[in-house]
Amino acid sequence: MSAPAASPVRPAPDVPAPPPEGEIVESSGSARHDRISVSSWRVEGGASVVGDVEAGTVQGTGLVSVGGKWRSGTVHLTGQLEVYGTTDIRGPLTLTGPARFHGPVTLAGATVRGGLDAGGPLTAMGPLHFTGSTQIRGALTAPSLQFEGTLRVDGDLVVPQVNGTLVGGPSKVSRILATEVELTRAGGLFSFPPGKAAGSLQVIRIEAHYVSLEGVRAEYVRADEIRLGAGCQVQHLDGKVLEQHRSARVGYVSETPAPQGMTR
Repeated sequence: MSAPAASPVRPAPDVPAPPPEGEIVESSGSARHDRISVSSWRVEGGASVVGDVEAGTVQGTGLVSVGGKWRSGTVHLTGQLEVYGTTDIRGPLTLTGPARFHGPVTLAGATVRGGLDAGGPLTAMGPLHFTGSTQIRGALTAPSLQFEGTLRVDGDLVVPQVNGTLVGGPSKVSRILATEVELTRAGGLFSFPPGKAAGSLQVIRIEAHYVSLEGVRAEYVRADEIRLGAGCQVQHLDGKVLEQHRSARVGYVSETPAPQGMTR
């Protein structure tokens, strides 16, 4: 009897080598690099990288633009960050200023004050704190999300704990799959400081154990306990309503404008 054929040996996955220990690169005055592969990268006044960035820690100020992939540990920047390839940040990300990621993003956790725009899905292992305009062209997955401003997620928002303040205009999410959702709205005529547009959220479906909503327009909401605050419109509701503001509406609401002369 012939011996069974040996199964082919699959090659080991290509794992990038860690950055060399002890190597430090300092960039200043809008420096330009072909690539970065170090333990510590310090940026003062901005930097541009044509290729990939691989670093243990990154800190500094100014505009940091990367044409390739980004893989690092802790990042602490004041300025602006733009990455054209995939982004993998395995330590806390703290950014005071806007972030623009053109590809998928993986984070350990992040605090971004100044807006975030991701061109693909965003996955986080730790809590997320966003201030300003947040736009994700894909799903957003994290253990918790706290935001203030506008939020637009093209895919599902899969986050157990969601706490947000809607301000600065309309927000839109496909579905929210959570344990607890608390959304309040701010802005409008009597807002302080003045000048901020009122916030709102349009969502197809919300599923959670507990929801407390303001300024939310949803096709379907299912939760064990539900609080509907001012400005809510929900077409289909499944759960126990603990509180309903007098301006909140449940069921289909016609948006046909009134005939001319019928409004004042």
